[in-house]
Amino acid sequence: MKKLFILCVSTFMLVFLLVIIFNKNAFAIVFKCRSFNSSSSCFIENVEADVYQNPNKVATTLLQAARLKRIGLIGGDFRAFSLTLHRLGSAFYDKKYSYDTLANHCPALVKDGCIHGYVMQYYAVNGFDQTKNLCESDVSYRLQVGCYHAIGHSYAENTLGNINYYQNTCKQIATGDMYIPCLSGVIHEFSRGSSNSHNHESYYESTPTYAELECNQFESSSVEYFTCYAGIGSFRQYDQNSEDIKHTKELCLMAQNSNAKDVCISMIRERVAISHGYAFIPR
Repeated sequence: MKKLFILCVSTFMLVFLLVIIFNKNAFAIVFKCRSFNSSSSCFIENVEADVYQNPNKVATTLLQAARLKRIGLIGGDFRAFSLTLHRLGSAFYDKKYSYDTLANHCPALVKDGCIHGYVMQYYAVNGFDQTKNLCESDVSYRLQVGCYHAIGHSYAENTLGNINYYQNTCKQIATGDMYIPCLSGVIHEFSRGSSNSHNHESYYESTPTYAELECNQFESSSVEYFTCYAGIGSFRQYDQNSEDIKHTKELCLMAQNSNAKDVCISMIRERVAISHGYAFIPR
């Protein structure tokens, strides 16, 4: 019995040592911050410390932290890294990484926030037309989806118009499967409103929400209506400081279509899963 106990303890210690070795970047931050809370300000600041100097190291650290979060060795809400991942993508752009190789460098976390950050920085520097050309280039499906989603974000963020206006723009620039990622980027911007320094009415000041009212401009059986409610469920639970889940669910239940209700609520669940370090990557 004693030998068995010693064997079990030795095996546990060996496994734990291997976990530390294979996740050394993340554990170094845990020990430095004296905290197992991945969404603490200390943890995030230390992850971000090398974003512009060594973005590949930061990408590795984020993947390690997500792995530790999934197996329960660290706590916190991984949605806290949404801005970190966008800054990481911006850093890859500033360091002249080619977009067609970005999937090899960006960690597949928080709905591909790193890829979105790259494209949104590209848009800020080069404008709409060149970003549209980037999205049309010969890249993987994952990069195409990320590009069209990000251009929808950036265009809605930097211009004035209603959802119908942006819908027509997305139809003009995106064909086939890429129309929906573009429109979903637009809807996300409407979901967050002017409280985040954007051009649209704040959802905090309207009941029902501005985005929900815009969704009702679409036919309840249309793919646009479906996408609009998916955007509400997803973006209103975007980061760790998002509104109460019960309130977002109440908005989902306003949908006139059962499929739209279901997808809206499923997007809430997806954001909760993201908070635990899981990734959702388009194939």
